[in-house]
Formats: sequence, structure tokens, C-alpha cells
Amino acid sequence: MIKRYEFVFVLPGKLEKETLDEEKKKLRDLLTAHKATVKEEVDWGKKQLAYPIKHEQTGYYSIWTVEAATSVLREIIRIMNFQDSVLRYAMLQI
Repeated sequence: MIKRYEFVFVLPGKLEKETLDEEKKKLRDLLTAHKATVKEEVDWGKKQLAYPIKHEQTGYYSIWTVEAATSVLREIIRIMNFQDSVLRYAMLQI
């Protein structure tokens, strides 16, 4: 069954534009490799973190609307736990 999710993630704020775009492409490729579809991308930009995460004081926030089968969601989350470039993430059903 295909469901809609909000995928919120934070990348290190020290990344340059090119590196940031590469990291976002890797995440998009990860989702599409598991037959998920990114419907909408909203960038919140660089923000001060409430507390340091992996020695980072700032983070680049993005929120994507994703459609994915519930059967692959567990695998996507498992792989996301090993993404060193992602400071934090959450995938919530909407």
C-alpha cells in the first residue's frame, strides 16, 4: 500500500552549496531506488540548532513530501541510520 510521508532532515550547516546539492541528490536516489517518489521539496535553509549535534552548531533543514510503500519504509529508515552526512531525520505519515 502506498502512503504519503513527510521526510524532514537536517544536514550540516557548514556544507557548501555544491556538497549540499550532492547530499540531497544521494537522499533522493536512495528513496527512488526503493520505489519511493518525492512529490515536493521545501528547503527551510540554514538554522541555528537548539543543541550541538555531532559538534555542529548550525544545520540545513529540508522537508520533502514522499510517497512510498509501507513495505519498503523499514528498509529506508534502516539505511538512513547509517547516513553520516545526515544530522537528524524523521519520516512521518501524513
